[in-house]
Parts: sequence; structure tokens; C-alpha cells
Amino acid sequence: MGKERECAMKLREIVKKPGYESYLCTVTATDGATCDVTRVLDGKIVKDVRLNATISESDGLVIVPKAESYVLITNIDCDKWFVSQFSAIEKILLNVGCDDRPVVFVPITFNQPEVAFELPAGRIMPHRDF
Repeated sequence: MGKERECAMKLREIVKKPGYESYLCTVTATDGATCDVTRVLDGKIVKDVRLNATISESDGLVIVPKAESYVLITNIDCDKWFVSQFSAIEKILLNVGCDDRPVVFVPITFNQPEVAFELPAGRIMPHRDF
């Protein structure tokens, strides 16, 4: 555990504040790997809520919620937030890196007659019964 994390944990013990909180929210906007939400409980607006593990749009799995849908957001170290649960999903973006190939961008769309993944090795058709 790093010194900053250790210090934060000690402060939480002193002030008796939990290390995390979660809120039910509605999605007001999405932009790349973040979204803006409004908390249902008190109407507070929370901007730049993460949709993946990092703030970078080009890394890993990004699950984009539908506008006006409900999400559950959870805080990271009291000042950063991420979406931990989704009620409706607009799209899923997956950026996959290979050892000897460049990063591949794989858009995934559901509720379409055909779902296809474009990869350098060719076209892969997943099973359609999700």
C-alpha cells in the first residue's frame, strides 16, 4: 500500500467516513470514456464520471450508458467517480492490444440483425443468442 493510500485510510478511521459511497443517478451526457450524471437523492450534478478503469478513452473496456438511463456511481478516494452499474447500455467499446500488433478498436453494438467484430485476422461472427 502506498503512503498516500495509507494516509487516506488513517484519516478515514479518524473522521469515521467510509472509503466509498454509491449513488443512484440519471445520465445527462456522455463524452468518450466519461459521462455526466445527476444524483437522484439530491439533484447534485457530477461531471466526468469514468466509464472504464482509466480516464483515457483509448484503454480497455468502455461501457457507455444510454442518455436519461439510471446508473449507480461509486467514488474513488472521495473526489473521483466511476459507473459501477448500468440500467441501459448504448454501446460497448473494447480496445484490445496484441503483442506484435497495434491496438485494435472493436465497436460492439447490440439489438442489430447482425453483430460483427472487425479484427486484423479477419471477421469473427459471435453467436447471436445473447
